[in-house]
Amino acid sequence: MQLTTKLFITLLLVVCTSATYAQEYQNTDSILHVKDSVNDAKIQFFIRQAEQLQRENDSLKKQRDAKAIRNAQQTSKKESPKIDTNVFEYKGNLYKRKAGYLTLGAGSAFNLKPISYKNPIIGLGLTFRVKKSYLRCNYSNIRTDATQLFRNQYFNVSLGNSKQRLKSVFSYYFGLSYSFLWQPTKDKATGLVLPEQYSQIGSYGIYSEFSYYYKPLYDIGIGPTIFVNLDFINPIAGIRLELYFANSFKRKI
Repeated sequence: MQLTTKLFITLLLVVCTSATYAQEYQNTDSILHVKDSVNDAKIQFFIRQAEQLQRENDSLKKQRDAKAIRNAQQTSKKESPKIDTNVFEYKGNLYKRKAGYLTLGAGSAFNLKPISYKNPIIGLGLTFRVKKSYLRCNYSNIRTDATQLFRNQYFNVSLGNSKQRLKSVFSYYFGLSYSFLWQPTKDKATGLVLPEQYSQIGSYGIYSEFSYYYKPLYDIGIGPTIFVNLDFINPIAGIRLELYFANSFKRKI
């Protein structure tokens, strides 16, 4: 009886111990499973963080590269030399295109009302570039028919164009004029011309001229100018031989 009791107690202890060990093993397995899940979550979190950091770094790099490219382009624009299309090189010198010029000339003028003999004329002209055209201002001095002491004076302002080439210039102008003319004085009572007495009067008119200059040098030339000045008192036409001086030289190269 006692032996049977001892065996029963021993068997009970073995069963209890086995159950305890089984429960502990199960708990341990659950804990390990939980730990594995936690570790997997941490790994995934770190992976996502690393990917996010990589994307941010890539974005910053692209921004820096774009900024560097813009800065390089701006620097290149600032440092690149500006090309002036209004100047050109010719025979070792630098010249301006379509520059203004000065003319000095002398010639003969013919009265058109009435048609009479030629009179000596001297003239000075200044020409300025105005956008796509040229503005020309002329002064002419002509000896009168009746006397060599008094001279008629003509002032002209005109617009036109000047075709400037390496060896020649062709120009044409149309404009207005104002003339200071000396006329013989007439007696108001009889209407007869008083000898050796003259009075000066002013007269408006229209003016035109055509010029051609040959240029042995780019900015120096010589050539004829044909002109017509039509006013209400003493219209004239004539020709001058003029010297041409252009304001085109800038510097030697």
